[in-house]
This record gives sequence, structure tokens and C-alpha cells, in this order.
Amino acid sequence: MDLKATVKVGIAAILGLAGLLAAWAYLAHQDWNTFPLTVRFDDTRGLQLQAPVRMSGVKIGEVKGIELDLTTRKPVVTLRIGNQYRNAIPEDSSIVITTGLLVVNPQVEILPGKSASTMQPGRVYAGAAPISPLAQLSPETDQILKRFSAALETLTPKLDRSMQHVEGILRRTEAMTADLAAITARGRRMAADPQLERTLRSVLRDLEVMASQARHTTTMLGTELESLTKRNSGKVDQLISGLFDLLQRFTDTVDAARGLVTRLAEQVNDPRLQQSLQETLDLTRATMARINQVASDVHVLLGDVEVQGDLKATLAAVRDTTESGRKVAADVSKLVERLNLPSATPRFGIGQPQLGIEFGGRGQRPHFRSNVDVRFPIGKMNAFHVGVYDFAEGNKLTAQYETPLAGIGEFRYGLYAGKLGLGLDMNAPQGVGMRLDVFDPNNLQVDSRAFFKLNDDFSLWVGAEGILRRTTPTIGLRLQR
Repeated sequence: MDLKATVKVGIAAILGLAGLLAAWAYLAHQDWNTFPLTVRFDDTRGLQLQAPVRMSGVKIGEVKGIELDLTTRKPVVTLRIGNQYRNAIPEDSSIVITTGLLVVNPQVEILPGKSASTMQPGRVYAGAAPISPLAQLSPETDQILKRFSAALETLTPKLDRSMQHVEGILRRTEAMTADLAAITARGRRMAADPQLERTLRSVLRDLEVMASQARHTTTMLGTELESLTKRNSGKVDQLISGLFDLLQRFTDTVDAARGLVTRLAEQVNDPRLQQSLQETLDLTRATMARINQVASDVHVLLGDVEVQGDLKATLAAVRDTTESGRKVAADVSKLVERLNLPSATPRFGIGQPQLGIEFGGRGQRPHFRSNVDVRFPIGKMNAFHVGVYDFAEGNKLTAQYETPLAGIGEFRYGLYAGKLGLGLDMNAPQGVGMRLDVFDPNNLQVDSRAFFKLNDDFSLWVGAEGILRRTTPTIGLRLQR
């Protein structure tokens, strides 16, 4: 073979091999200007190869390998980081997998720390807990909910003790009120007793008669003494007779007084009157004791420094939560205004179709879900819904017929999430709507949501899934055109 031809064939083979190596390196995302970092996570949450690795929003590498550690049964992820960032990742940085409302495909996020030393290849670093969808949507709202939950957990035992004190005070106050009512009733019965009234009137009449007789006796005695002084003569018999008469009348007066005292003693010694007075005194004494106990309890409760501090802390937390909530509402309004889409008239050829796209987050896995629904009006009152539940994940068919329900809203029936189901849409005033879905008869599922209209295109919704089984809170946005 000619030497020149041999050289040409060798050069062509070398160039072909080099081309194959270059194509393989390009298609396999091989980059020799990188260094590896190994991270162990509790769950990869659907992370895929070649997913981007970002730090402070800047892509600094990608995922090159995902394996399962057979010893710990936890996934180990290998990251390829550009060599220019070899000394730019602090050793105390947090490495998390982000996904949720704003991040559709899972990716790795490095939250830089403040350590002077940096992460180096050859070590296995522990991945941090994933960020919740609510924290991704609004970190301020997530922090507010955490602080509010911590405040409630701290205050609940103390509020329980305070409520027990208050309940004791209310019980004693109720008993005191009953005792006062009994005392009042007994006083009224005593005042309305006809026998006691007759006795008192009789005593008053006897006293009037005795006073009248005493006045008459005094007048007669003065007259007799004056006559005796003027005459100074033999009126001794008349004087003695007058003295006897005076003594007799005085004796009658004393007898009347004795009878009056006897009658009063009989009334005082009456067992019924004594029992009534004794019971009244006992009730009065018990009532005063309860009043003193209630006053003491109120003083202890209101004077507790710890309770006062808890109430002040609660008021401060509520005030901070209100201010933060206003700020979050303003941020959401600005975000929605930026996302506002120009309106256009759809042309589907059947009635006036409406397209609805929902993006939502759940409190349990899977945290993210998206739904697509198209509503086709039929006639003036009815409509047909067709769409995909859990779009791009479960892809479950939804096909329901809608008919108006007088005075309530729109009633739907057919297939929902691939199962037999019923639905009810209720419209409330001022841009608020309610939606209830019941489906899957063999494993009954009940979902409820409330929609708050933000503008002509977007609505914010909050709700709960699995109300009859394991309730899960949900939140999201709906675009409806």
C-alpha cells in the first residue's frame, strides 16, 4: 500500500475518533473544567440528571449523578461545579432541592453561608431540608406563620390555666347570686307575713294606750297635789283615796306593760321566726365569704405578672402579624398586576369557551399540582367542562356537565380526576367564589376551595383537600380567560 494513502487513512481515522469523542463529550455534558461535590439528601424529590445548580440565582454547575447509598438507603447526588467557583462556596452553606409553585422542575440551590473555609471535593456533605412552597412564594408569610404558631403553642397552656381561674370565679359568682336571691325571697316572705304584721300593730296600740294612761295619771297627780297645797286641811281621807286610786291605775299600767313584754317575748321565742332569722344570717355569712373569695381570685388573676406579660406579647404578635400581612398583600397585588394579560376573544366555534389554568401548592406531598379546564357553554344556561387534573403528572381526565341550581349556583356531574364525581360552584358578592368537589365513591374524596378575584384574569384561592380523611391545606393562583 502506498505510504501516502496509509497516512491519509490514519489521519482520517484519528479525526473521526476525535469527532466522536467531541460529540460524546458535548451530548453527555462533559466538562473537564469542573470539580465534583457529593451531597447526601433524604429525598431527591424527582431531581433529574443535568438539572442546574444555582447559587444566589446564578448557575454554577449541574447534576451529574444520582445514586442510592445501600447502607443508609438515602440518595447521594454528585454535582459538577465550575473550577472558577472552587473557593467561592463557604463550608457552612446549605444545599437544598427546590420545587413548588415557582420552580416547575426540581433543581439544586446553594444558600451561601459565612464561613471562611470552602467546600472541597472528596467529602460527603449533608443536604438541608427542602423549602416549603409557601416559603418560595412569600418568605415573609412563611416566617409570620411560624412565629404565630410558636406564640400559640407558648400561650395555650397559660390561657388554659387562666380560663380555669375564670371558670371558678364564674361558678362562685353564680352561687353568690343564688344566695342573694334566696335572702331577698326570705326577706319578702317575712315582710308579707300577716301574723307578724298583726302582732306589731297590736304592740303599737298597747304602747299608745299605756302612754295615754301615763299622761292622764300625771295630770291627776299634779291636780291633787296642787289642791292639797291650797287647802292644807282635813282632806286626808280624799288624799288617801286619791292615792289608792292612783296606785290602782299605776298597777293596771304595770300589768299592761307586763302583758306587752310577755307578748313580745312570745314572738321572739317563736321557733319559726328564730329559724328564719338564723337561716337568713347563715346565707348572709356564706354570701360574704363567696364575695371575698371572688375578689381574691380576681386580684390573683389580674395581678399575675406572667399572665400580663403573655397578654402583652400576644397583642404585640398580632400587631406585627397585621403589619406583615398588609405588606404581603401589597406584594401579591403588585405581582398580579405585572402578570395581567391582555384580553382576547377566543374562537373555538362552540359557544364562548373559557380556558382555566390553575397552579397550586399543598401542605403534603406532592406539594405542586396544576390543572387545565375548558368550559364550553351549551345554550343559555348549561355548559360542558373538559380538562386534565394534575396536568403533566397524573394526567387524569375531567369531563362534567354543568346545569344551574336555582338560588345556589351551578351543579356539575360526570368524571372528575378520572373518577365519578359531583361538583357545586357557588358565587358570593364582591368577587368571592366557593367550589366543592366530591369524587371517587370507593375512596371518597371531598375538596373545598374559596376564590378571591384579584383582577379580570387572576384569582387567588385557598382551601382544603381530603376533608373527611386527612385534611391538607392548599393555596394557589387561577388564570381564567
